[in-house]
Amino acid sequence: MESINTPEGVACRNRGGTLRPVCMGGELMCVMRFRDAGKTCRDKKDCAGQCLFAGEGHPPTNAPVTGKCQTDNDPCGCRSIITGGQAGPMMCTD
Repeated sequence: MESINTPEGVACRNRGGTLRPVCMGGELMCVMRFRDAGKTCRDKKDCAGQCLFAGEGHPPTNAPVTGKCQTDNDPCGCRSIITGGQAGPMMCTD
């Protein structure tokens, strides 16, 4: 990728990230992996990023759930944020 040696690309790499296109628009973003990626969680306070529903399909309503701490700060895709052991609505960003 030609942007790797730009000042933004170098700064991103120096922080441990990867400068890459994200979402359908392909905007360049410094994508950083969270140190606790994949850890079991019940709320954002358990994670560096968000606590996300990790099951198949839509999360159950009015039932306690656990999730996984998000992998990185890439904002794209569909996800349900878990707060206090309850899954929120499925939201998609493209």
